[in-house]
Amino acid sequence: MHNTYHALQTKVGVISGRDAIYMDEYVYNCQSRELTVRGEFNYNQFSQLEEEGEAFIPFVWTFHNVLYVESTELDFYSQERLIEASFGLIQPSARLEAMREEGNTKLTEEHRHFVIATYDEVIEVIASMDYTLLIP
Repeated sequence: MHNTYHALQTKVGVISGRDAIYMDEYVYNCQSRELTVRGEFNYNQFSQLEEEGEAFIPFVWTFHNVLYVESTELDFYSQERLIEASFGLIQPSARLEAMREEGNTKLTEEHRHFVIATYDEVIEVIASMDYTLLIP
């Protein structure tokens, strides 16, 4: 199966470019099955600028019902050539299909294979589609 990357629209548009997301930390809570990513967006890298503002704005991004998380330093991420935006989906996903074939009962139709490409790291996460993106 060939993985294909698709850029995703967020409430601020498509986020593109290596300088678009600066991650301070990510925390995985195994009890709530949530992945929380904190950092700053480079406002100049958004596809939909509503108004001029601060160059960097903080964000808190939470993914729910997480089944898989992997973080790789950008220079060692072998799929980098596939990434066309800083946030998107791998669809179809060989990893997601393998999980389905194993008959994992925690996997639902709502799960997706997300990729977040930050300045230094690439995070792959399989989680429910209902992520939360908070921008003050």
